[in-house]
Amino acid sequence: MHADDTDMKEGRAALLPGTAGIDRTFGRTIPSRTGNSGLAEGASLDVSNEGFKRAIHRDDRSARECATMMKRIVMRVGFGRRLRQACAAALMTLGGCGLTAPVSAPDLLDGNREDGTSPRGKTSGEPNGSFASALIALFDGGGEARLQGTIFAAGRTADADVFDLGPLKAGDRVRITAAAERSDLDVSIALFDDQQRLVYMNDDISDVNLDSVIDHVVRHDGDPYYLVVSASAFAQVDRAIGVDRSRGAYLVDVSATAGGDVPAPVPQTLLLDFAGGEINSPGLGRLNLDPFDAADISARYEGSTAVMKKWIQATVEQNFERFNVAVVSTDEPLPDSPFTTIFFGGFSDGVLGFSEAVDLYNLNRCDDAIIYTESFDPADGLFFVPPTAMELAVAIGNVATHEAGHLLGLNHVDDEAAIMDTQSVATALLADQEFALAPLSSQIAPIGFQDAVLLLLETLGPAREIEPNRLLAAGRGR
Repeated sequence: MHADDTDMKEGRAALLPGTAGIDRTFGRTIPSRTGNSGLAEGASLDVSNEGFKRAIHRDDRSARECATMMKRIVMRVGFGRRLRQACAAALMTLGGCGLTAPVSAPDLLDGNREDGTSPRGKTSGEPNGSFASALIALFDGGGEARLQGTIFAAGRTADADVFDLGPLKAGDRVRITAAAERSDLDVSIALFDDQQRLVYMNDDISDVNLDSVIDHVVRHDGDPYYLVVSASAFAQVDRAIGVDRSRGAYLVDVSATAGGDVPAPVPQTLLLDFAGGEINSPGLGRLNLDPFDAADISARYEGSTAVMKKWIQATVEQNFERFNVAVVSTDEPLPDSPFTTIFFGGFSDGVLGFSEAVDLYNLNRCDDAIIYTESFDPADGLFFVPPTAMELAVAIGNVATHEAGHLLGLNHVDDEAAIMDTQSVATALLADQEFALAPLSSQIAPIGFQDAVLLLLETLGPAREIEPNRLLAAGRGR
């Protein structure tokens, strides 16, 4: 672990546009055949480690206990329509426990907390919702900037405040804290480089603190780097009980320290666990899985277990072939080095895969994910035409790669050709998806891109026989 990087592993559900179901903690949902969302707009729900805390006041202990109860109810009843019904029932039943009135505070002018000007551009006021209109952050002699602003809306009409932090070099350490200022705002922050590519993001400091923090050592030079402040895409809005965490004033403190060392990339081993058994995972909990059997997906795949395991592994290997990643399975000797485990088996009503966190820059080399292989039954209408065993194995391998991508620090994007996509229907999983440069999902940030190739190179390093510059060019070429 790099002591310079603070990884706040945020669990949250991410509703994928064009899908039916809930994506728990950066998992991949079951896409619908038509591409129509299974939830109404604005109905995304959080059923993970931070579940339902957004319906409570951050300083109210009894409210936090209430939220925990609500989370347990939802975790027991599953996903989709049943989850929404249970959530509504829980709110009605527990609506009096710990809910507090919203905090009223005046709006703050977007900009620097101290007056000042810059030859590089404006330092306060609107518009500032794009990289081109970013406000210049004014740093003092100690390398610190003090910013403020007000967010007015989240979701599809998200308000974002963009600040120009000036040039940063590889090895510089950036510390950013963002806190609601006499408001109920659920604030989210993201750091971008000069190409508008995501470098680091944080939604909440902890399960009970909706403020945000970034502590990051820059991996590559850029002029300028940008800070984007917005409301969390999962901010609770329920005017019936007087809660709106999608708007409010905030304060941000930024410090930049030059001259540090760049953390070196670290290779990673991925273990594909087809063996089943009783599993006690710190991130996934207790599981009892049968050994992977293709017939458990559908009787049409009976006798195809060996070939499907082969093609699942081959798909994951191909997807990671450009990076310093070793892919092994439980049909081989277990690796001696630390490894991330992808389990295969079981069924989930509404989700194809689940990863325990987005582990930015892979600080935890032994985390877990699961692919619910029995959720791929073609009889459930997942695909237009039932795929062959080999085609289905490719789809499962792509989902496994998607979940592994989260465990290596990648977020969701909106590009059906990209591994980390959240928009495509199920048939896209049968294609040759790739890690790529793509627009970020609005659930991550309202603007900007993710360069999956660059992030994986900085995290893992390239495959030994391939030049990094060629990989970057390939990633941007999609």
